[in-house]
Amino acid sequence: MVKKKKSIHSEKLRKIKKRPSWDDYFMELAKLVATRSTCLRHAVGAVLVNNKRILATGYNGSPRGLVHCLEIGCLRDKLKIPSGTRAEICRAIHAEQNAVIQCAIYGVHSEGSTIYTTHEPCSVCSKLLISAGVKRIVFGVPYPDEFAQKLLKEAKIKVERWQEKNKKIIIGLTGPMGSGHGMIAEYLKKKGFFYSSTSDRVREECRRKGIEVTRNNLQDVADGLRRRFGPEILSKRTWKIVVKHPLAIIDGIRGIAEVEFFKSKPNFYLLGITAPRKIRFQRVVARHRESDPTTWKGFLTADKKDFKSGQGKFGRNITACLKKADFLVVNDGTIKQLEKKVERWLEKFK
Repeated sequence: MVKKKKSIHSEKLRKIKKRPSWDDYFMELAKLVATRSTCLRHAVGAVLVNNKRILATGYNGSPRGLVHCLEIGCLRDKLKIPSGTRAEICRAIHAEQNAVIQCAIYGVHSEGSTIYTTHEPCSVCSKLLISAGVKRIVFGVPYPDEFAQKLLKEAKIKVERWQEKNKKIIIGLTGPMGSGHGMIAEYLKKKGFFYSSTSDRVREECRRKGIEVTRNNLQDVADGLRRRFGPEILSKRTWKIVVKHPLAIIDGIRGIAEVEFFKSKPNFYLLGITAPRKIRFQRVVARHRESDPTTWKGFLTADKKDFKSGQGKFGRNITACLKKADFLVVNDGTIKQLEKKVERWLEKFK
């Protein structure tokens, strides 16, 4: 018996079934809009829609006609303002605000619309969206603003977290030695995360050259690699390894150029871990690692070099890396308490 060949019509139907939903379609457009962002901290995109028709788009950046932060640097970084605070001290207009402004400029009604945004709106944007008549918000990355959530609930606006299908989650860990990123890495490995570290690339280089693996040697070899191949070399080599895995951890991020490289990649989140210096020293001594200092003086020397080596993008600068973290964990308690903090953070991405 001869099998019937599939018709062209049935083949077309099969392909049609793979079409994205409307929410997926508009969220992907919001992610594309975000690539136009000129913000040095977070690239955010927004798309205002009504009846499946795009009303306006917006991304975060300086007001029209003003110099971009890409050119003059981040004002908030210069003033050392932590993420999520003092939103009024910023040159940029948020993506959601820009989308509503576009509607105002061109006389487009936003009443009853839905906004698709790559990041959950802050309280300032939430108030604007309420007054603009937006009735539904679909967002990607959560933003910890309880006041914004309270306002939107009071206004009876429907807020939904978009769940990306087959989404990768790549978590970068940054923090000083002894802060506990190794503890977090072990916990995440139990949950199925693949582990790699930028420090592994340095250890590989030491072994290749026959150099003894000590804290000072690791720091010197890492700095040498950055000067020779560029400040992103460790991150580039590590990314090639972790990108093959749906769930992955990248440990040992210490340079600001490394952070900027990773943050340019999709589905990457930076977790900063810190702890009081004396607690960190006790942990370092207790773990008996070959490359670790064993005296308080040696610890202070290595620690200060990690926080800022004085070589700009070519050196280590954990202080700057922690400022760029999407979330910050203070690990001054037990392992169980740390795991609970990480679990609450992970829930935002499920």
